Amino acid sequence: MTKHNLTDRPDRIYNIDETGINTQHKPLKIVCSTDTKAQAVTSEKSLTTIIGAGNAAGNHIPPYYVFKGKRWNSDLLTGCLPGAEELTAKPYLKAMSAENLVSAFRKTGIFPFNNKAITDVDIAPASIYKPAETEVPPNEDVTDTQPSTSGTNKKGAPLDLLSEDGESSMDDEDDEKCCVCGKFQPDELHRCTSVVFTKWAKCDFCEHWTHLIYCTDVRFIRRGDEFRCPHCENQA
Repeated sequence: MTKHNLTDRPDRIYNIDETGINTQHKPLKIVCSTDTKAQAVTSEKSLTTIIGAGNAAGNHIPPYYVFKGKRWNSDLLTGCLPGAEELTAKPYLKAMSAENLVSAFRKTGIFPFNNKAITDVDIAPASIYKPAETEVPPNEDVTDTQPSTSGTNKKGAPLDLLSEDGESSMDDEDDEKCCVCGKFQPDELHRCTSVVFTKWAKCDFCEHWTHLIYCTDVRFIRRGDEFRCPHCENQA
């Protein structure tokens, strides 16, 4: 605005836009019996593009039309106002009124210039799901209810599912990890740039979780199927 000396020249600030209208409004008629449901009949598509422009001072230029086809039809301009087509003369003049043009430039902060007319909140992406806010009473411990799924010790070696006293040796390890690779995400997906949903399965014997496809030969589990992780398969 300052570079081109437009801060006080609303007559030189223009906005241009386009829209389309359908010139065919009467669909064909069909004949059918009274006990038959007629098929939907729509009008033939004949789209005409209209390009309009107006400035911040409230002035507009005649519309520019892009007609479909190669041959000119002079009937489209029968009875029209200078610089406008009869079909769109009234709505174009109404939309391009001085009041509408001046109000549009003012509300968007273009003229008079106002860099606070549109805030970051107005152009922020839509939020479909808002995160739920959970209030935790003071002095109350929050316990993770997710099952333990780690299968390696701190050195990265596989753990024995059962110790000598018959109790699981994985209870003290981190949660939400595959009992085979010891990771939340398979190594094959570390450099993957697309969205991939990793499939998990819970072992019916040790109740630990395993990456399907990557850490076991099993590719999918149906409802009612029995699943053994590789550790339990080796001990079976």
